[in-house]
Amino acid sequence: MPRILIVEDDAQVGLLLRYTLEATGYEVATCGRDGFRAALEDGRRPDLVLLDDLPADPALMSAGVPRPPVLLLAEPRPGPPPLARGGVDATLEKPVGFPELLARIRTLLRGASATAPLAFGDIVLDPDALRVSRGGRAVHLGPTEFRLLKMFLEAPGRVFSREEIRARIWGREAEIDERTVDVHIGRLRKALARGRSRDPVRTVRGSGYALDDPSAAEGRRRRA
Repeated sequence: MPRILIVEDDAQVGLLLRYTLEATGYEVATCGRDGFRAALEDGRRPDLVLLDDLPADPALMSAGVPRPPVLLLAEPRPGPPPLARGGVDATLEKPVGFPELLARIRTLLRGASATAPLAFGDIVLDPDALRVSRGGRAVHLGPTEFRLLKMFLEAPGRVFSREEIRARIWGREAEIDERTVDVHIGRLRKALARGRSRDPVRTVRGSGYALDDPSAAEGRRRRA
């Protein structure tokens, strides 16, 4: 599912935008202007940035990663809209109706380059089509499990602590305990290991979870 980053210094406005877009099916994260660079560098690149009437500083957009499309919600001002000079791809003048906002977001996402499928071993995840397969067999995941698998596929072999998983999947302020993390990991494992497929999610005792290539793991066991 497409991921939208809302850059908004007013926390209440940011939450309202977030809840509205999440209800439409998007994965949404929020941050203030000061946290924008960190949000781009945390390993989860957004597919679109929604900038709510903040200065569109070109330096803000140069965080060392390819820049996603940027949509600016701007207060009415005289003169031309603040587009390319500020690193903005499109501008909507406030007040903005939700249908208009949603239509512009969809247009920008369609115009962005398609996201390449993520693959590791026999597991393939297509972020644009929201499809997962393993060994050519379709795997049906819920939204949370889909995000979990995407996180693992973006860094196969890396061990993610439960705290990091909680922050990445639900947000740092979410009141989610470790048991909830374990439950969703269990659901992901069950979906991926149906039939005779081996479980690709490795539990690292005292540390967290990692995605391993089951065929490689089996080879290591045979050599041991």
